[in-house]
Amino acid sequence: MAYSLPQPTTSRTIVRGTLAIFDVPFLELDGTPLVPIDPALYPVVSITDTEGVVVETGVGLSLGDGRWRFQAIIAADAILSTDDNPWRIEWVMTTVSGRTASHSQNFNVIDVAELSATDRAYTQMIALGCSEQLKIKFRSPQSYVGLQLIDGGGGTMDLSGSVNTVTVDGWYIYYVDTPAWTATGDYLASWTTRQTQLSPTQVVVQKLRVPPIEFWMHQSSLRMLIDKVQKKAGSVYAYSDSDMYEYMLRGADVINQTNPVSHWAMPMVANISPLFTYWIIASAWYGLRAQYLTGEIDFSFSGQTVTLDNDNRSAIYESSIASFNDFLNNSTTTLQQTKKNLLRQSHTGVSGIRPISWRHGPYVRQIGGGQNGGTSVFGSIPLSVLGLT
Repeated sequence: MAYSLPQPTTSRTIVRGTLAIFDVPFLELDGTPLVPIDPALYPVVSITDTEGVVVETGVGLSLGDGRWRFQAIIAADAILSTDDNPWRIEWVMTTVSGRTASHSQNFNVIDVAELSATDRAYTQMIALGCSEQLKIKFRSPQSYVGLQLIDGGGGTMDLSGSVNTVTVDGWYIYYVDTPAWTATGDYLASWTTRQTQLSPTQVVVQKLRVPPIEFWMHQSSLRMLIDKVQKKAGSVYAYSDSDMYEYMLRGADVINQTNPVSHWAMPMVANISPLFTYWIIASAWYGLRAQYLTGEIDFSFSGQTVTLDNDNRSAIYESSIASFNDFLNNSTTTLQQTKKNLLRQSHTGVSGIRPISWRHGPYVRQIGGGQNGGTSVFGSIPLSVLGLT
């Protein structure tokens, strides 16, 4: 009597040019292992490609307790499978009682194993002065894994010789413990990998950010403003440290873009007391705009007795965005006027101004409180910088 064992419901994916390992249990319904009539001949295993051609045959190896294994190298030029046309492995065993048991499973053969999108984090935050562990993971072992760090000026550091590997829950994790990070800024971690010696090179780039101490000191101020519900970390709506850092950088950009135009780095903006609240509000405005754009996952469902709406662009976001924008631009609390006052205060000791010449009409020179017989220590200053145009 012949019968088929329960078949798996999922298909495997195997990269051609690699070793494929298949395991299968041959058990009775009560869990008792099936015993082949001749372990040297059974179970018989065959692998067929998408065209039905048998490309590999052999005998399974007993692992004990009714479990059997078969290994085969999928050729580097093997036919690639499609969703409708997979490869197939079949097992057949004749037991000591004369019965025949069979097992079969479809699997896919691809050229290169693709990384899951979840393995490519947008940004990794690193504390200044600390070492960091950079890692990348795969479902299959890699023939080569290299790592190069790149700074904003194009400088590189090759850490390929420091790559280590460990296996956790079926994942092959490759990691490097970096030296301590001694300078703030943005960096890139460029991973170079090959699945096999015959596989094409794959490059995976991760962005690394080493923020200044002002970020860690002040990000709580921004969180308390826009994240009172404390969205759960790990959810798509949660504010990560990298999100907050991006918002605070863009908030500093808003400050600098407001006339009179300035070029203050984020740490400088954070330490100018009259601008601090404007900076936090500008950062919150930018962050809420990002939350508002999650409206692409809005949905509405209506049943006979139930109506379900998910509106990510609620009036709460809209009113908060509008309120923050008004705060930054309203005539009674204008950021522009505050910047003009700050720039005026930065040029102390001016007793009067006059044009240097009519040819340089838009420029002024200090005529009192300066040095060298009244010549300004600042030289010629555009009127716009003084906030007078």
